[in-house]
Amino acid sequence: MDDIFFWYVYNFGDYNALREFNMATIDGPLIDAIVMFTVQLVYSWRVWMLGRWRVVPAIAIFVSPAWVVWSRANLAS
Repeated sequence: MDDIFFWYVYNFGDYNALREFNMATIDGPLIDAIVMFTVQLVYSWRVWMLGRWRVVPAIAIFVSPAWVVWSRANLAS
């Protein structure tokens, strides 16, 4: 990712560079997919813990990786 390479390779040891935000086109969909996946897993866990339901969390757990794959496929095209 462009941000990580920028911070840790080009500007290694330069603490002022951490204040700069250097976002590449690839960062947006990938970070969105990771955040979506995490949020859906937390949602599934909360539904299971509060309601002891098994169907809704199972559906959310199986659908969330599909969104990650779909996001990566749209990024490639």
